[in-house]
Amino acid sequence: MKTYHHGEFADPARLIKEKAGLRISVCVPTYNEEDTIGEVVRILRAGLVEGCGLIDELAVVDSGSADRTREVAASAGADVYLASEVLPGAGPARGKGENIWKATACLR
Repeated sequence: MKTYHHGEFADPARLIKEKAGLRISVCVPTYNEEDTIGEVVRILRAGLVEGCGLIDELAVVDSGSADRTREVAASAGADVYLASEVLPGAGPARGKGENIWKATACLR
């Protein structure tokens, strides 16, 4: 099993160089995260997406939050998807795992 120390990812310039034409997409799975998702999206966008280009695509896949999670995430700049509307023929699985595997159908 390959393991990494977090310090190996501390230099965005080096990571961009090593990225070498690959595309990096990030999925944030959510469920009732209205209070925190806006800041998470803003940090990712400002520090990575807009700042240095390490992340090419940022999406939130939501499990059907009853609060304003999707609206807050969209206003902060994320592409937002509702898990139940992604691959509806596959049926619901509810939870982070569903959001992450369904993200593969949304992200480029």
